[in-house]
Amino acid sequence: MNKAETIKILGRIKTVYPNFTPNTEEETKMQIEIWQEMFANDSCDIVLQAVNSVITSSEYPPTIAAIKEKINLITKPSELSEIEAWNIYYKAICNSGYNENEEWRKLPEQIKAITTPRQIHDLGQMENDSIMTVEKSNFIRAYRNQVARKQEFDMLPESAKEMQKKINEMVEIK
Repeated sequence: MNKAETIKILGRIKTVYPNFTPNTEEETKMQIEIWQEMFANDSCDIVLQAVNSVITSSEYPPTIAAIKEKINLITKPSELSEIEAWNIYYKAICNSGYNENEEWRKLPEQIKAITTPRQIHDLGQMENDSIMTVEKSNFIRAYRNQVARKQEFDMLPESAKEMQKKINEMVEIK
């Protein structure tokens, strides 16, 4: 979103929420700068839809966080539910036999992030009762945490994502 689009969005919010207006010209400039920075990589149309969503559901002016949350809701495909993810993982366990690497490769990325081919193989050797109780519970907890981490990461400003990418590259080099 560019500066003109940012001013347009903030004007819309100020029209609906008159108390949203900063007190001084300097605060107004800072508000425009911050909002433009936070939504620099977002389309004005998507931000507008997110703002409209917040306006229709809140009597208080939207925060950047609330708008980012709505943007994620609008633009990101819905996540697998915990049970859907477990069913996919369980199928991989049941089909692993001697081909756990292939079963692991078929998994969605968020499931891959919390398991390994070796774990799939080891679980495939266990009794079904144990898999359906303890292991299912452990998987669901890990999956829930993974989804929450991804959602938090998706809400980071692009500058923070770039910084994390550079840090990860430095760690990998060492």
